[in-house]
Amino acid sequence: MPIPNVIVFDESESIIAGTNDNGLVNISIFEEDAALWFKHPAYELFFLSRKNPLPQAISLCPKVFTLDEFVVSASRTRENKKNIPYFLETIKPRSIEFNNAPTGADILTGSGYVAVQKSQGGGGSPILRGFEANRVLLVMDGVRMNNAIYRSGHLQNSITIDPNILDKTEILFGPSSVMYGSDALGGVVSYFSKDPVLSNDSMAVMAIESSIQSMSASSSNKVNINVNAGFKHWASLTSFTYSDFGNIKMGENRASNVPEDWGKVFHYAKRINGKDSMMVNADPYTQPNTGYQQYDLLQKFKFTPSHKHSLLFNFQYSTTSNINRFDALNDYKDDLLKYAQYYYGPQERLFASVNSRYKKETKLFSSVNTIVAYQNIKESRFSRKFNSDNKLSQEEYLDIYSLNLDLAKEFNPSSKINYGIEILYNDMASHGKYTNIETRELSTATSRYPNGGSFFQAYSAYFNYHTKFNKRFSANFGARFGYFRFNSKFMEDELFKPIVTDLIMSNKAPSASVGLVYIPADTWKFSSVLSSGYRVPNVDDYGKIRAKNDEISMPNPFLKPEYAFNAELSATKSFYNENLLINITLYNTWLHDAIVREYYTYQGSDSIEYDGDTYRMYINSNQQKAIVKGLSAGMHAQPFHNLSVNATINYTHGQVSYTNEPMGHITPVFGKAAVNYRHKEFRVEFYMNYQGEKKYEDMSPYGEDNEDEGTEDGFPAWQTYNMAIQYQLFNTLTLQASVENILDRHYKTFASGISAPGRNLILSLTGRF
Repeated sequence: MPIPNVIVFDESESIIAGTNDNGLVNISIFEEDAALWFKHPAYELFFLSRKNPLPQAISLCPKVFTLDEFVVSASRTRENKKNIPYFLETIKPRSIEFNNAPTGADILTGSGYVAVQKSQGGGGSPILRGFEANRVLLVMDGVRMNNAIYRSGHLQNSITIDPNILDKTEILFGPSSVMYGSDALGGVVSYFSKDPVLSNDSMAVMAIESSIQSMSASSSNKVNINVNAGFKHWASLTSFTYSDFGNIKMGENRASNVPEDWGKVFHYAKRINGKDSMMVNADPYTQPNTGYQQYDLLQKFKFTPSHKHSLLFNFQYSTTSNINRFDALNDYKDDLLKYAQYYYGPQERLFASVNSRYKKETKLFSSVNTIVAYQNIKESRFSRKFNSDNKLSQEEYLDIYSLNLDLAKEFNPSSKINYGIEILYNDMASHGKYTNIETRELSTATSRYPNGGSFFQAYSAYFNYHTKFNKRFSANFGARFGYFRFNSKFMEDELFKPIVTDLIMSNKAPSASVGLVYIPADTWKFSSVLSSGYRVPNVDDYGKIRAKNDEISMPNPFLKPEYAFNAELSATKSFYNENLLINITLYNTWLHDAIVREYYTYQGSDSIEYDGDTYRMYINSNQQKAIVKGLSAGMHAQPFHNLSVNATINYTHGQVSYTNEPMGHITPVFGKAAVNYRHKEFRVEFYMNYQGEKKYEDMSPYGEDNEDEGTEDGFPAWQTYNMAIQYQLFNTLTLQASVENILDRHYKTFASGISAPGRNLILSLTGRF
């Protein structure tokens, strides 16, 4: 892969050159016999003697870890990580490829700093610092994915991101609303897809990459092909991925303190001759109704009318087959399965954007980045009670329009300002109906969200000022202000008409941040951050009608934003020329006006009949004040040139202030430890993923942690031992093999409704031509 921004210099350092985006550099400016050094912050220094013939290409060896890495997420522009006060982790292209992760959610666990919850086979809800779902912001190519119906429970939207198209992923931890607005309470997950590669001259460059992957624990297969056509001023990148995920087999080896039947699946529903039947699962370790299929398409065009200006046209489309809600299909009622059917319909995500990148020194800016984007989202839920002929369907359709204008002005090498605006529109429709599966007769049903439609608009402006007081000390100051407005309409509905009709809600939300960086020596970095974040209540908060566990949510038009105030301290120390680095971050987040459940009474009754059952009513309301505190620490060592060791640990504690109840979504201790060896074209890694015990009494009493999916004591601790091997055959073929959960351990990740895969052999083959 090409490496841009490599600095090339001779012994006197009187002449300096640099590589372009294609990794090319003209060395004819140097003396013919001059020895050359090739330097890049993320790679080890390379020395080239001119006594021998010049090689066709130079390969640089990536560093294990570096303080000088360039990142984008912190300020929405390219910036040196050493100058950033925030804790930020980057999952690089080589790591994405090496980890063989099947979905966009699974690649996050490879960082060692993110936990992922799953309720079904097509699941993956990242948890950052005890915040999950709509309190974590997902961003794709600079455009926010979070929309008006991102729910507060568990989300699987990150699976619509295809790992095969990713260039890198950046995870920004802590409240980040100054740069990103609403929802960034726990942090921001920024996905960056690959860009088309231009040709360096008038000759066209064609590159084809194809890969196949197979996984044994779920009998799954993935196929990807992408084609890059590069010309001097424009280029095209096309990628297509087909994924066929089968039913997941859990691990069979259990700890001595774990119930023998925990997680096993003994029955599943099947309709025979017009009647629902409970079928005996021949293999209780295999989880039926966990397989699904997915299609992902990407098309990008890059056009460079001048060296100062580039245009990027970005089209992405992802869709799935039906995805069964595995945790619901395992529920029993009166010794029978509760549901005969419960599944999500095809989850469709259409993304289209035009990105203009312009660089020129003016009085107002040094660079301007403009993104105009459109997203079309389709989601649906279908459920049918066991022995019932009526199937409930609830469907949601969203059209999302956005404009991001980000400007940067460099006053001098020591100071710059980032500022910009964001405009968002969400137009949503929600429908509900019953279908008699025998007669095909249709009848009305309550929609999940306001059935007259909802419209959301947001307008925000921000600025962030970075200044370097001297060589050792720098600071960031930022502020943002947003205005938000919702319009929702409830049409006539016998169930909810007496409670609410039209709903109009507006909110204003400011946020600010101050960050300091102190570098007393080249081997030390200290940073501190004081920041605030906010999350504006969306349609899912104030307008959702959802039944679960004998309770049903009701609309509440009086919600206001929830705020997070955060203080954190970080320290990083490198030893032995960055061959050993240790970093630790301590944080404390105060959550105000948190949106939580509150039991609700209407006209003297606390219950209501819905879908044939009686449910207790509750609403979402601003009540809680809570404190979340914890630490994240990491160690990166390279004792020898070919050997590296990495380890992470994360601890989080969350508590509601006035009730002393545990907060939901607070993960137990978790992390990763790995030993990596590489030699020329060969690489092998042994690693352990682990998670501590989450006791029943330490979980939220309001159901966010799915305590019914654990044991009587909670979610047991677990650890898995894993191995991955990669070998590059020639320059065109890469072979990979991984064995996950070698000991075939049975476990569930925290708050998950599905058991994790048992011993899993992953084989993949990638060809580049």
